[in-house]
Amino acid sequence: MKRKVVLTAVIVVTVVALIISVVAASALNGSQVLQRPDSAGYAGLVRVPVMKGEIVHTFSAKGQIASGMPEAYTEIVTYNNVSDKTFRMLKSSGDEFAPDEPVCNYRGSDKALGFHGRIIGADVEKEGSAYTVTIHVLNYDKLWINVLVDAQKLAQINASTEVRYVSASGEHTSRVTRLGYEIVDEKVPVEVALASHDLPGSEVTVTFVLGKALEGLYIPADALYQEADSFYVYVDRSPMASFDPVEGDVPKKRVEVVAGQRFTVKESGLDYQYVEILAGVRESDVLLVETVIGTIVESPDIASGLASG
Repeated sequence: MKRKVVLTAVIVVTVVALIISVVAASALNGSQVLQRPDSAGYAGLVRVPVMKGEIVHTFSAKGQIASGMPEAYTEIVTYNNVSDKTFRMLKSSGDEFAPDEPVCNYRGSDKALGFHGRIIGADVEKEGSAYTVTIHVLNYDKLWINVLVDAQKLAQINASTEVRYVSASGEHTSRVTRLGYEIVDEKVPVEVALASHDLPGSEVTVTFVLGKALEGLYIPADALYQEADSFYVYVDRSPMASFDPVEGDVPKKRVEVVAGQRFTVKESGLDYQYVEILAGVRESDVLLVETVIGTIVESPDIASGLASG
């Protein structure tokens, strides 16, 4: 009986060990299939074109709406000797208003303030039988955005530079209002007009449009490889390179390139990443992209060749 129990235990341990070995082997094989291929080989190749089109050159940086200086962007409006019959507020604390939109009624006349603003609050002080009402207002038109720009980019930015920014309220167009002149930590301060109703201290992302390349070359971002500070691509050296499916060994050449603007193109609800190539390839080149099994690398059909950064 004792021998039978020991034998059963040995069999159980052996079976468990086999199961663990199979699971471990399966996990290892799975990870090997899904790994990005190294320089020793690749899981598959696809061909992609070098494309030509308009490329918008931009520079983006984090910015912040001015804060800590309420005297610069708040207003105080005072009405003296008023009563319940001669004064009535038409806006409450937190309400926003347009330049021609009345905020109160004084002695039968609606009063607008002539700027885009937000009611902060109102103080009422009694003086004998009458009152003094003081309205505190945020003036959106006096707010601005502070941006720290890379010093080497400053020469490409001026008062006519197209500016876009994204804030909590959405995307907006704007303009440069002031350029700094002192470099600190390789950054220069630039002021941009606020074109939205965002509050002081809010963070935004500001994009400056630096120029356009009308016939720039660009490739899918997956076709660009990097080694240290160098960028390169694989050019198909087949005698009759085409975009047919890749089969068997394909002669390819590693070519160093100069990368420029990175940008995104939306197509059918999807985002496609591209990179401008300033030197190293021609429009007629066909590139080879190493891809992992199960990964599809494709480009949208951009009939117009338009590529905005």
